[in-house]
Amino acid sequence: MKQFIPNVLALVMLLGAFGHVFFPEVYHAAIPSMIPTAFANVASTIVELAIAIGLWLPKYRSRAGLAFMILMIFFLPIHIWDLVREDPML
Repeated sequence: MKQFIPNVLALVMLLGAFGHVFFPEVYHAAIPSMIPTAFANVASTIVELAIAIGLWLPKYRSRAGLAFMILMIFFLPIHIWDLVREDPML
């Protein structure tokens, strides 16, 4: 059970990274117009992939967990912005 949550979070991050690569248009609506969509997709892919790998490696798990938390805090304003838009993505 101790490794269940990090493994689930790693899988979620891995799926998100693959989503940014194979279905980038899905994320375009959630990216504010001031941020280039190609940059946002590439950056998100790299960060999510790094976090996923870190969560699977016991040596880096705590740092990857912290990075996951920071990423979620960073994404929170974007999701709030999306929520109050006239045509939200989510």
